[in-house]
Amino acid sequence: MKKNRLKAAVCALVGLCALFTFAGCGGDVWKEGDPESKVCEVKAVIQGYGDTWVKEMAKEFNAVYADEGYEVKVTETGYGDAINAVNDMINPKKCTTDIFFGFSLIQELMDRSRSVMKKDGVSILEDLSDFYNSPAIGMDKKESGGSILSRMSPEIKDGISYNGRQQGFDGLYGVPWQGGTTGWLANPAALAKFGYTLNDIVTTDKFVAVCDAIAPANPLDKDAVFPIAFGKETGGYWEYVFHTLYSQYEGAAKYKDFWDCVPESGTTAENGYTVFENRGIYEALKVIQQFANLDYAVSGSLQMEYTAAQARVLLGKSVFMSAGDWVYKEMEAHYPDEIANAVTIKTPVISALGVKLNLSGEASHAEDQPCPECDNILAGIVSDVDADILSDAAIAAKYGAGVTADKVAVIRASRGYFYSFYSGTLGVIPSYSNAKTVAKLFLKFLYSDDGMAIYRNETHVDLPIAYVNKPDTSGDPAYLKSISEKVNSSNSQLVSSDAFKSPLRTLVGLGVFPKEGADAYVYGSLAYSHSRGQASVTAKSVFESNAAYVKANWGHYLNSAGMGK
Repeated sequence: MKKNRLKAAVCALVGLCALFTFAGCGGDVWKEGDPESKVCEVKAVIQGYGDTWVKEMAKEFNAVYADEGYEVKVTETGYGDAINAVNDMINPKKCTTDIFFGFSLIQELMDRSRSVMKKDGVSILEDLSDFYNSPAIGMDKKESGGSILSRMSPEIKDGISYNGRQQGFDGLYGVPWQGGTTGWLANPAALAKFGYTLNDIVTTDKFVAVCDAIAPANPLDKDAVFPIAFGKETGGYWEYVFHTLYSQYEGAAKYKDFWDCVPESGTTAENGYTVFENRGIYEALKVIQQFANLDYAVSGSLQMEYTAAQARVLLGKSVFMSAGDWVYKEMEAHYPDEIANAVTIKTPVISALGVKLNLSGEASHAEDQPCPECDNILAGIVSDVDADILSDAAIAAKYGAGVTADKVAVIRASRGYFYSFYSGTLGVIPSYSNAKTVAKLFLKFLYSDDGMAIYRNETHVDLPIAYVNKPDTSGDPAYLKSISEKVNSSNSQLVSSDAFKSPLRTLVGLGVFPKEGADAYVYGSLAYSHSRGQASVTAKSVFESNAAYVKANWGHYLNSAGMGK
């Protein structure tokens, strides 16, 4: 379920679509068959979350709706189904699948609707707006709660919408089927052996200090406990941490403006490139550069399989790693006992925020330099926020003149940010499906409290939607409790690089690091610079070179997106 795998798979799918000749797709779409079929065929790309959740969901759904004759068949599962999904979906005359739980194909497939469906204004994907505007339906066959969309974070609506070249497709076309929550995995027991607790790493400077203290004197001692577990896919996971740090520094609104290419002043066409000059990008990269220190990880880590790196944390051979919420299912089969050692933690607040807010009330420290006093105050405020007892004003009163209630409010918000790529994996229904009624009913069951309980029990994570009635969490394992605390508290706020509506992102693919070459793989490059004892790639060089590259090529990007003069 790694994001770099997702990107690679999507690229492969796009390539397939481009190469496919659409032979057999001429004429009208397939019309034969029962338009109200009661049998819903499901195909799923499973990966890290396993497949028991969809099988159990279908089993329970079929039992509930046996009298109506509705049936969900999970006909195929596995990683390779991503390619099969494309082959199937662009062949309406042959496709019998009614729900694809797989990689996000909204933009790619919708762009090809005209070629496949042979008719203007006809979408290859079913508009799910009616599903989203309806309540969920559980085992009692009764509607519960408000609309499904009203129970989701506002950011999700953008992530399940189409914003490509075609006109008139203003609906909602995908259903998130995983949590996608990412950040830091930790082994508290291993940390405690060094005399620390998770309360000691509430800011990034404090986190780095703990890593420095844990790092073995001999970095080649493979029997030592190392602060961080790396794997050869680490870069994809540090990207998630980067996004959280970036949003902490700039705030969620400005972070979203970055993805929508909305500058602080002027228009997108004239000044949109300035979003790549946001200081938060630089500050977040500086933190990642600190964690890319290979002395923090056992020798050979950059060639280690990521599941092996995960196992190191569970076994207490390493203490932390950047990871996603699918770790539990990936490790459960091989380390059923040791999985209890792991929890996910809230991303420590970026220490540069304390400098930005000038918490020490002093003007003597340089803006681009660490401020230990600012960080000490920031750490205290974060701890107060975590305790969730005092108001912002009461917390501010504990500190000096440099701290106000407004500054505490900024820190409180930053502590609640967590990154999710929920739209990386979506369930979609082909618009030519013969079983739309039962397919949408199954999705409503998935998003009911009953369906979500099945999902939670099988995956040990939550879907990105609020429960109608919160479940009893008293018996949850530590890992699941840590996930719930991270994403379901009153202060939690999802941030995502998927929630944008800018054609510059959709049509041009303009990312955080668009420059080709080493900088495009910035996270791995930072680590390799450490390993070679060189400063060939640094946070500053990456930030400055990419900002300059976007500015120089801005006209080209605008023209490619159809926004040029």
